[in-house]
Amino acid sequence: MVLKLTPPSFYDIIVIMFSKKGYALIIFCKAPIGRIVKTRLSPPLSESQRLKLYLYLLEKNIKTLGNLPFTDTILYYTPPEGSRLFERYGLKGFPQSGKNLGDRMYNALVDTFSHGYKRCVIVGVDLPEMSGEIVINAFSALDDADLVIGPALDGGYYLIGMKKPMKEIFEDIPWSTSNTLKATLKKAESIGLSFHLTQPLSDLDTPEDLKRFPDLLRLLEP
Repeated sequence: MVLKLTPPSFYDIIVIMFSKKGYALIIFCKAPIGRIVKTRLSPPLSESQRLKLYLYLLEKNIKTLGNLPFTDTILYYTPPEGSRLFERYGLKGFPQSGKNLGDRMYNALVDTFSHGYKRCVIVGVDLPEMSGEIVINAFSALDDADLVIGPALDGGYYLIGMKKPMKEIFEDIPWSTSNTLKATLKKAESIGLSFHLTQPLSDLDTPEDLKRFPDLLRLLEP
């Protein structure tokens, strides 16, 4: 069941921002190692260009989301040996664990909720247009919905949030395909969960995605 929610008022946002409610924002990311990041952008990008682009997105989104006053921000990274590469960001960080993306997200949620958090939202970093407002709206949507999801334009999703770990929502999902979001919403409906969709965003995985952001192409010029 999709809930049509009224966007939070300015007052609602201020209340959320200045009252600690046990919210955790989990940023899912890869360690900035050239051989493992943005591999679907090669070609046309070289390894050094892919690393430069990934570092830009990683640091932009950590800066945007890492200091939101109403939530604790936690990094979950892969591979485990990349931990030292995140020390400079000053955030709590833990290695991802699990056989696939669904397992890794579920395990991160279980770990985080076990520390007493009441709401958790997971986001990726491959998002040139990510904003703090999107995260605020996602946490607010959980007032009325069991699940909040941020649709990606490629058929996946860039954000998912909930009030307790729900393993079923991550089971039997075709990850990293154009059917990921559709299958997840179908699963939510089948187990009786209400959900709210945030604004769609483009993530940055393919050369076609890159064409949507000419400013990023200029960033990669010699």
